[in-house]
Order: sequence, then C-alpha cells, then structure tokens
Amino acid sequence: MFFTRNNMKFAGDTMKNYGVRESAVITNYDNNGDYTESGIVIECWELYRRKPVKHGLSKSAFFNKITFKVVK
Repeated sequence: MFFTRNNMKFAGDTMKNYGVRESAVITNYDNNGDYTESGIVIECWELYRRKPVKHGLSKSAFFNKITFKVVK
C-alpha cells in the first residue's frame, strides 16, 4: 500500500495536499523493467505534493499509465 494514515501523519501530511497530473518520464527501463541503452519516454500519472511537509518532503511519485507500476 502506498499510503497509510500513520505514515502520512508522521510526515505531517494530508490527502488534501496531493494532486495528480499527466506527465512523461524519460528512463532507461522499458515497461518490463529491462534496461535499454537509449532513453525511452513513458506516459505517466504524477502524484505530487502541493506544499512541502516536514523535513522538506516534496518529491513526486510517477506511475505508468498502462501498468500503474512505479516508474523510477
């Protein structure tokens, strides 16, 4: 599970602080997780924080639009 109430509370966060938008990520890994020499573009959903929280946490998480797996 990506979120639990306890880990969000620990970071001083709430669900209202999150948003989702379309994005594209360039990565060296394809949809199967195999490495490729040239970068490929993967269409993603970006889960982002509207405002930083405790300890300056503000990074986004990217999810593949087709497989919903986390894109690194």
